[in-house]
Amino acid sequence: LLHSRAKWDNDPLDDWPTGVYNDPDSFQVLLDLLDRHANKEREQGLGALFVVDDVWDSTTLTKLKDFVVEKYPYSAVLATARDESVVGRVDVSAVRLESLSDSAAHQLLCEVAGQAPQSAEERRAFDVIVRQCAGNPLALEICARVRLGDCPLRWEEIAAKMERPAAWITAYDYREVYAAADMSFGGLGDEEAQRLFLALAIFRRDSGIPVAAITLLAAEMPSRPDVAHALRRLSQLKL
Repeated sequence: LLHSRAKWDNDPLDDWPTGVYNDPDSFQVLLDLLDRHANKEREQGLGALFVVDDVWDSTTLTKLKDFVVEKYPYSAVLATARDESVVGRVDVSAVRLESLSDSAAHQLLCEVAGQAPQSAEERRAFDVIVRQCAGNPLALEICARVRLGDCPLRWEEIAAKMERPAAWITAYDYREVYAAADMSFGGLGDEEAQRLFLALAIFRRDSGIPVAAITLLAAEMPSRPDVAHALRRLSQLKL
């Protein structure tokens, strides 16, 4: 659950909850946290947009919607769900997001990569990537960014990897996203670079990485002085 980080009367609301609430007990903790600020928001006539990603059951969505309607009259809830039936059982407005058409998928690849296919081989690779990504914007964007990485792959290589993903990926829904992410992770190069990525990925995208974590990682990578130096420079910036 994300919040806009609004400030009221110099109150930064640092304890606004952002995180994963995937069981009844933790969800109640979330409602208790939200309840602490409800009176202030209602008195000042301020609102917030509560964004809840990947809702799996209608009961949770109904409880959150009713809570916000009662406690936060100037606010709204925006929720995403993979299954339409989750939203269908709740009295809310629903918008269905369709997959991209082939032409829109081609356009997205070109825009993110900053280049269009130049040869017949690249055009064929584009067609394969579009087909394998099944109109999923996230998978398409990952593929395009692999083309722009520090160890970029050719379009033909990206297409081949998307056509033949790792065996474990085929058991999942949205296999195109897993296949693209697996290819991107493999494109980091050596094992130390992959370990560094995983270590830093535990920190939220919208938060700073603690200086102590960066300094510790730099000390643990003596065989990569270039990376260690870059990490030490980051720690000096007081993130």
